[in-house]
Amino acid sequence: MHKQHAQAKIPDSNIGRRINSILFYALLLLIVLSPIPLGSNRNWSWSLCALIVSLLTLAWVVNTLWNQRTISASVPGWIVILFLLPVLWAMFQATSLMPEAWTHPLWSLSGEMLGSPIPTTISLTPDNTLIAVMRLMSYGLMFFLSFQYCRNPHRAHSMLKWLAISGILYALYGLIIYWGNFNILFWIESTETVNTTVTSTFINRNSYVTYAGLGLLCLMALSLANFSRGAGSPYGSLMGRQETFEYYIFISWKPLLGLMLLTTALISTQSRGGFISAGPAVLVLLFIYIARMRLNTTMLLSSIGGVFVIILLAFSVSNDPLLERLGKIQTGGGERGRVYELTIDATKDAPLAGFGYGSYYEGFRMYRNADINNIYDKAHNTYLENSFELGVPAMVSLLLAMFGLTLITLRGVIQRRRDWLYPATGVAASVLVGIHSLVDFSLQIPAIAITYAAIMGLAVAQSYSSAKPPP
Repeated sequence: MHKQHAQAKIPDSNIGRRINSILFYALLLLIVLSPIPLGSNRNWSWSLCALIVSLLTLAWVVNTLWNQRTISASVPGWIVILFLLPVLWAMFQATSLMPEAWTHPLWSLSGEMLGSPIPTTISLTPDNTLIAVMRLMSYGLMFFLSFQYCRNPHRAHSMLKWLAISGILYALYGLIIYWGNFNILFWIESTETVNTTVTSTFINRNSYVTYAGLGLLCLMALSLANFSRGAGSPYGSLMGRQETFEYYIFISWKPLLGLMLLTTALISTQSRGGFISAGPAVLVLLFIYIARMRLNTTMLLSSIGGVFVIILLAFSVSNDPLLERLGKIQTGGGERGRVYELTIDATKDAPLAGFGYGSYYEGFRMYRNADINNIYDKAHNTYLENSFELGVPAMVSLLLAMFGLTLITLRGVIQRRRDWLYPATGVAASVLVGIHSLVDFSLQIPAIAITYAAIMGLAVAQSYSSAKPPP
């Protein structure tokens, strides 16, 4: 009787695995569907994404503890601390608990004008600051879940495949709208740029180009993995050159078609910054592949030649507008360069405290002058904008946390004997978003931040051997 009672306390592991599988596919659906509502860049959509990822995290934790499984440590503690410090600081920016000397003087002046004291905060818009914190934390939870699930190499492969396929589908949708000149964005009348450039489900072409670049890197990683398996098969050495060529054509025509679509969509965005940032990312992934595979001359030339063929074919479809825009790059930076200068000058007024996370639009209005004609709710440089909003120390802390994750993936590329293409994808993705963040705000679009966090969770998870737990 006692033995039966003891056995009844043991959870059903099959039920736990089924629940875990359901949660994993729910997470995949959230990732691949997040670009549909305009990149989730609306109050209701990013709040819904944050709610869903929070519920998925809670369900995963309960299921894991109920089935007495171990929760793997996602990253070294110092990276976790570096990420949480700016989060906590941003929360303090939105409270009235800080010393009045630290708060923005605009609140005190407003209280004097109203004739009654009002709560003073560092942030110019406390509500926007809390919303920005919610979004940042949801990206952290996305990374956490992606890491936990992708410790399993089969799930890592599934996530990479879902991301690649969704990238192809969004590129195909964008190209159909562009080539057909339908002038719509789903059910919404398009803006003037949608029928002249590819934006897919995003309002801004500069945002979509980053998403297309991430999809391109995921598909490249899958394609290179197929080539690696073919090159390493025991039959590879027995095939002649013609048989080898026919074999690679047979296994690669589908991914090559997808790469062609994604590259065409990327070029057709006519985004100079996106094209310039995607190039180094693709080269980094190819360089890692060539270095790790130690390709012979024939394989090396075939790999490089295949990439150039895809680029040339894509350029032949839509090269003129992009080349024209590349030719108009101004060394002085134009109006955007002036915005950078004013943002730097404004940051000097509050280098430690900042103006409040998510408060760039309200804060920059006090510094803009007659030289600025357009309205800027973003700085078009994520590093400068984070320095303006969070203060320089908090921005550096957040940047070092992301840099630390990239170093882990780079170490995984060097140390792992197999599955090293997963961390290589993380390295290339970091290069892509890191460069593009210098000239735009793609990482501030929720769908792109969610996708990047998922890729980095996958990449960091596979940076450690599956036989050994991470630190």
